[in-house]
Amino acid sequence: MNASAAYWAIVLAQCGVAPTTATRWAAAFEEIVRPEAFSLGWSEIDDFVAQVLHESGMLEKVEENLNYSAKGLATTWPKRYAHDPKAIDPTPNNTALSLARRPEAIANATYGGRLGNDEPGDGWLYRGRGPIMLTGKAGYEAAQATTGLPLVDKPELAATPRGGLLVAVSWWENNIPDEFIGNAKLVSKRVNGGSLGLEHRLSLAAKTETFIKGENHA
Repeated sequence: MNASAAYWAIVLAQCGVAPTTATRWAAAFEEIVRPEAFSLGWSEIDDFVAQVLHESGMLEKVEENLNYSAKGLATTWPKRYAHDPKAIDPTPNNTALSLARRPEAIANATYGGRLGNDEPGDGWLYRGRGPIMLTGKAGYEAAQATTGLPLVDKPELAATPRGGLLVAVSWWENNIPDEFIGNAKLVSKRVNGGSLGLEHRLSLAAKTETFIKGENHA
C-alpha cells in the first residue's frame, strides 16, 4: 500500500512543514516516495524524509541562496575568499569584497571550472537546487541519466517538487548504503559531511516512522 497525497500532506505538516508547502509537495511524495523506489522499502523512508526535510529547511529552501556578504564568503569558503583561511574569524580578501551581494558572479567564481562546469555561466546555471542540493553540471548530467529528466537543458526542474524528489531518491539510492539505514549519524555524515542538526533529523525520522506504522505501511 502507498500513502496518498492527502496522507502525505498530513505527515509533512505534522513534521513541521508549513501546511501550504505540505499540500504543494504532497502529490510528488505520493508519486515518488514509494517503497518500490528504495532497496529496503518502507523501512528506509523515515530516514529519507528526515534528511530531505532538514536539508531543505522543511522544503522551503530548494534553491541555493548565493547572496553572500563579503564576510559570508570568507567564512563559507575561506580558502577562496579569506586573507588567512586558517583564521578563527576570517577577514574577506579583495575578491570577496568585489563579489559581495552579487549571486550570479559568486556562483560563477565559486563553481566555475569545476564540478563539471566548463562553459562561462555554468556556475550560476548549475547552482544548487533540490531538497538535497544538486550542484554542478556533472551532477546534473548524472541525475539526468538516472531520472530521465532533461536537467542539463532545464536545470530549474531540480527545484520543483517532482523533479527535486526524483533527484533526491536517485541520489539516496546511489549514495546511502543499506547498512546505514537506521543510523542517523552515519546517514547524516553521508548527506552533509557531518552531524549538524542530528537531533532534528532524529525527531523527524521518528515522527515519519510513527505515521508510516499508523497506516500499516511498515
